[in-house]
Amino acid sequence: MSSGSGHGSGLLGWRLQAAREMAFVGRGEELAVFRAALYGGGCGVVSVVFVHGPGGIGKSALLRRFAEQAVVAG
Repeated sequence: MSSGSGHGSGLLGWRLQAAREMAFVGRGEELAVFRAALYGGGCGVVSVVFVHGPGGIGKSALLRRFAEQAVVAG
């Protein structure tokens, strides 16, 4: 059964999101680069950010954080 909240899957979705938030540490430099690309581009400028590295270092978690910031920025 789902709560129908649309974000996650009710309590389980909220718990998973909270665990992801707690596990995400550091990455200040990468977040600053993304914010600069997101807000500093100006009119008509497109920025490309490459994320690469060995498996298990948090690329997917970083991309989720980028996505959250992009949603907030509109």
